[in-house]
Amino acid sequence: SVDMVDWGDVLSYSTTKVVKIRDKRLGVGYLLFVFGVFLYALFYVLLLKKQYLELALPSMSLRLNLQQPANLSLMDPTLLPYCAQNPVVYEGISKNPCLVMDQFDVVFPPPSGGEIFMSSRITKAVLALPPNCTSQSSLQCVFPPMDDSNSSETTYTAGLEDFTLFVDHTMVVSRFAVTKPFHEMEGRLLDQNDQEIMSWQPGPVQDARNVFSIRQLLSAAGIDNLDTARSVTYKNGTSMRDDGVVLMLTVSYSNWVPDSLYLSSFDVWRYTYTYRVLHVADTEFKTYESQYLNYPTNKLVSNRHGIRIVILPEGQVGRFSFPVFLIALVSSFGLLSASVILLDFVATTIVPQRNLYTQAKFDQVNQPSISSPQGGLSERFLDHRSVNSNQSGGL
Repeated sequence: SVDMVDWGDVLSYSTTKVVKIRDKRLGVGYLLFVFGVFLYALFYVLLLKKQYLELALPSMSLRLNLQQPANLSLMDPTLLPYCAQNPVVYEGISKNPCLVMDQFDVVFPPPSGGEIFMSSRITKAVLALPPNCTSQSSLQCVFPPMDDSNSSETTYTAGLEDFTLFVDHTMVVSRFAVTKPFHEMEGRLLDQNDQEIMSWQPGPVQDARNVFSIRQLLSAAGIDNLDTARSVTYKNGTSMRDDGVVLMLTVSYSNWVPDSLYLSSFDVWRYTYTYRVLHVADTEFKTYESQYLNYPTNKLVSNRHGIRIVILPEGQVGRFSFPVFLIALVSSFGLLSASVILLDFVATTIVPQRNLYTQAKFDQVNQPSISSPQGGLSERFLDHRSVNSNQSGGL
């Protein structure tokens, strides 16, 4: 029944009681916990993990521009071993006629979205509607598929490896409201073994242009020659000049200053970028270009294979943040509460004086009647005890 319910117990309130236990074992354990938490907060959280920093991922603004070699002799078909104009047999690979084209003919479609495509082989075909068809108005009036029967010629781009690519990029960190153009940062190009191929220092735009030859990018990706036959398991050993190749050019931004393991940090005034080139193995790339010769009955279709380069931003930048530092510090020292809970458990359940410590730690105070002496109430509520480990009360 309701009368049998102990409402004083149901509506009780638990509060903290201060009990000083003079036990060297527990005292040494607590000091070790405090010292361990201090070392964890200082060396691991702050110095090693740098959790006082606010980090952000950078993005980029990008412009790409391809240019034919300034030295046109590098595009002479009679000197290039893969061109049919050169009579010398070239590693048993079939040759095709080479065309001396400028960047406007080599690049298709125009660079956009952080990528550029350069044609290494172009196969052209003239397609015509069936007789008596003046438009593609029915299933009987469609262009035939492009195949070997209607392909008119296949050509290579002369000297493609000596074309140069200009990469104009700006680091954007919207979280920090920071933008840095490439000519205000230190930069370098690394090979597959992280060995430096090229480097740049901050300076005027005209003196710090990020200009690479296609040959340098291929070398950084571990490709020595476009005419090297692929593995026999992939397209029966055809060359990358014939089929095309995909390269991923990553731009890694950072403001990390590696002075030493524990003293390294982020410098908000010094930003760097690092290029790395990754060859996407056993892939090829091609695209089609269509131009009407006599609309709408005849058109020229170009099947273009070549080098596709995709530029991707990556890396991490950081800066000191007091709120982040405060959160990391408070979280670390929150481990002290865990040490208190553990030592309380040891004191009340493991050590020989556990019964004495339990009696001293836990007490029950009943609500006194109005007529109770004020002095007794005061003594009962202000019970701060010091318990010695040599007192009786253990097992």
